Amino acid sequence: AIQEHPSAVYFLEPVDWRALKLPDYPRIVTRPMDLGTVERQLLGGRRYRDTCEFLDDLESIWQNAHLYNEVGSDVHHAASLLHAVVEKKRNEISTGALMEALDGEESTDLTSRLGQSMFIDESVQPQSCG
Repeated sequence: AIQEHPSAVYFLEPVDWRALKLPDYPRIVTRPMDLGTVERQLLGGRRYRDTCEFLDDLESIWQNAHLYNEVGSDVHHAASLLHAVVEKKRNEISTGALMEALDGEESTDLTSRLGQSMFIDESVQPQSCG
């Protein structure tokens, strides 16, 4: 599961910018996102409209880290690494093959299952969004 990756440690919970003494963080990062929030949304009842919305939230995590942290920093590097992991998973299977394999599940059910696979068992890989 992605949250168990060693580089995920920086992204498991929302950035506590007050505790970290980063007063400019909320001005620079206007749409914060983290793996814990994505997982809670998936497992706690929020439904993503589609798989791309789920993947957009993941993308926001990496973009925020790149935006706020300097190139070469541990956080910037970790974001790049996890972004590559997610992209690899996205590209491992085509949308058509996935839909056929899942026998036409509704979009919200498919997204929930795909999201859970990223966070729980990784048995189903995310579809490509574009």
